[in-house]
Amino acid sequence: MDTVTKAAAPEFHIFFQGNDISKWVEPEALTITYTDVLEAESDTLEVELMDPNQNWCGPWWPGQGDTMTLQLGRLGETIRDMGSFTLDEIEHSGPPDKISLKSVSAPTDKALRSNRHAAYEETTLPSIAAEIAARHDLTVVGDLAEVPVQRITQADETDIAFLHRLSRDFGYIFSVKGGQIVFQDITALHALPAIRTFSRADLFSWKLAARQADTPSAVEESYWDPDDKDVTSFGGELGEGRADTLVLRGRSENAFHAARRVQAAIARASLGSIAGTLELDGDAILRAGVNVTLTELGKLDGRYRVDRATHKVDRSSGYTTSLEVSKLP
Repeated sequence: MDTVTKAAAPEFHIFFQGNDISKWVEPEALTITYTDVLEAESDTLEVELMDPNQNWCGPWWPGQGDTMTLQLGRLGETIRDMGSFTLDEIEHSGPPDKISLKSVSAPTDKALRSNRHAAYEETTLPSIAAEIAARHDLTVVGDLAEVPVQRITQADETDIAFLHRLSRDFGYIFSVKGGQIVFQDITALHALPAIRTFSRADLFSWKLAARQADTPSAVEESYWDPDDKDVTSFGGELGEGRADTLVLRGRSENAFHAARRVQAAIARASLGSIAGTLELDGDAILRAGVNVTLTELGKLDGRYRVDRATHKVDRSSGYTTSLEVSKLP
């Protein structure tokens, strides 16, 4: 677990269609903004450049669907690969002439975002993920448990929305990054050690709010018990919280599914009794999903999960990082 030291100047490399264009980008770069999101949204990269010679609105005009890659760090330190992105929006403005290249980490093909109706029977969670990944020429990343699935329906949902729903039910965080669909076990993620410790002197600013009233004291789920031939309830305790119980919607296939859903719901419900934002000097190691520790903030001290990390290199103000965080139990 590292503490923060005085930062060197930022360094970045941008690749366009596999070619390093940094030497052309750097003199004209106004801002480079990379946002890394833990789940539910695509990571984004926006590059804003001056275009004094009208190259970008002329011979250099890019095509939607072209690819960009960002590497980011500081001079003399490790330069980190921040991922590959697909160009989604091109905006030229003026005067003076400027171009903004906006790209996303998830593929922009229509098929991935089209609603489907499908039934999956006598299968497993990894098999469902592999089938959907193969349909879009993607790779599955992450160790998915062999959760048996007797039958589950994709009811007029996109493949992304369907996988996100399954992930939430069975205790995973799901995202699409580049050519991969990524699954991370939420309990294992929360157990990881903090990679940075920040005291108040390390932060430009912070804003943290307590939301204890949003946390239930217990979670309950129901399933069909074939032995008792009746609906049976299964639950778990969170400890301190509201007096009420969070009853999960729907019904699990069996006791195993119920236990997985309750465990996943507890992991999510116990997170974020304190949540907010941190502003600090740019640090490329800070990505969505990592844990950090806050000190010298009294009752706010503790371990926090990074839910969203925004890295911005600005021509005027340098390199900064903004974090959205949730306190771990």
